[in-house]
Amino acid sequence: MNKLLLLLLILLVTTGSSAQNYHCFTPGSKQYYINSDNYVRGIRIDSIIYEGSDLIYYPFRTARGHYANHAPLDSTGGSWIGGRVVKKQDGTFLFDNHWGDTVIIKTQAATGDEWVFYQNQSTQYYKATVTAIDTMSFLTVLDSVKKITITAYSGQSQNTADPLNGLQILLSKSHGFVQVFDLYLFPYHPQDSIYQQDRDYFLDKSLANAAPNVNNSTFNICDYNFGSVNQQYDRAPGDVYFYSGCLYCQSGSFNPNHFRADTVMQINYVGSDTQYVYNGWQATRHFNVTTFQQYYSLQYHDSALSFCGTFCPEYEDNQLMPEEVGERYIWHYYPVDTTFCTVGPAYMFSHSHMTYPAMYAHFFESGDFYIKYKPGIGMVDAYVLHGGGSPLFSYRQLQYYNKGGNTCGDYLTPQSLDVNDINNPLAVNIYPNPAQDECVINVSSPAKGAEVNILDVSGRVVHRQLLTGSKTNVPLDSFSPGVYFFRLQLDGAVINKKVIITR
Repeated sequence: MNKLLLLLLILLVTTGSSAQNYHCFTPGSKQYYINSDNYVRGIRIDSIIYEGSDLIYYPFRTARGHYANHAPLDSTGGSWIGGRVVKKQDGTFLFDNHWGDTVIIKTQAATGDEWVFYQNQSTQYYKATVTAIDTMSFLTVLDSVKKITITAYSGQSQNTADPLNGLQILLSKSHGFVQVFDLYLFPYHPQDSIYQQDRDYFLDKSLANAAPNVNNSTFNICDYNFGSVNQQYDRAPGDVYFYSGCLYCQSGSFNPNHFRADTVMQINYVGSDTQYVYNGWQATRHFNVTTFQQYYSLQYHDSALSFCGTFCPEYEDNQLMPEEVGERYIWHYYPVDTTFCTVGPAYMFSHSHMTYPAMYAHFFESGDFYIKYKPGIGMVDAYVLHGGGSPLFSYRQLQYYNKGGNTCGDYLTPQSLDVNDINNPLAVNIYPNPAQDECVINVSSPAKGAEVNILDVSGRVVHRQLLTGSKTNVPLDSFSPGVYFFRLQLDGAVINKKVIITR
């Protein structure tokens, strides 16, 4: 790090007014970019050296290679802007390329200047032209921006049918790239070939497994706010979260066989961690038999182990860039995720064989998993593969939440799963649940003097009522939305039921 700062200082001193020139990136900073599919990439320069009069930049590394044949990937592959970038004294940048060629950007070219942007040994090549210089507002700043337009050629003629014809690069004086595309894999296929999927995992991911074109290949600079672990959970007493999933299911089957409902009962602060106290139930189907169990649990959601395992130190310290290979994990960022009634960021952490010493053979191999979080909601989706060949897998998905009376999704009760409370000899159903203005208590064996006490999440009795037979109507119009506990006293037995009231 000290060497990098020293080189930056030398660079500033020796170049004098060079800060007023257009450039490709700003060493010492991290910049993030997003395309039309809301896929985010980043630029970070890890080291800088001099070779004669040339300045050499080394961006972070990404695992690269053809992954369809289960071949190990190259752990020293370049990031999406290249593995090694050479800056010449005249402002020309040379980006090394996955195909063994070079991408050329002339940052000090004037309007109308033209040069060969990329060329291999075939008759297909690309030229770059400075088509405009203007001011532009981005990231809340106003800066001078140079527009470079890419034109495809076949021999001496323009190739307007090329899907990459018309790509544009925007360079600014203060931020470098404002708009750019994947320079390391450009033009996204080997010589005398066409684009094919499975040549590069991250390329396919960035294009949403579609063929590259001007729209999906273009990345624009964006403001990225790196969320902390604590921000993933923003829960309060009374909040309810309902999950469904499949445990050890056959490949191709996504029918849920496991259900779990968590109600936040209490929040404690233990050192730097936040402890959530949950009360809930879970039901599991096995060979068409459903078992039901109530439970009480403590979870430390600020703890790295409960959030994303050993990846958390890399995540919390903001050490990794999108697509950068961590110690054992990679992560993806979705800034405009619209699931679960909210529009906001989401994070997905993947455990991939590409990060093992032997590198990775395929994204979904034995033991791989992903887990997706949304800030304020927590885990919304998780998947793990248990074996190769015809593997078994497990998944869990958030189906419903009630946060402060705001609900999203569908909540299931144990009764709707054809199970009763096995801890109680008397069958008691309360419906509808969730309820609004009224609910019905259905008791299989009504007893004289039986009553129900309704408690809020703090344990305070807010309503008391005698049961009037096998069916008792309970008015709820005066209740605030939230979670309540119905405590029924029947023939000496005490039965507790949870009811959610919505509006």
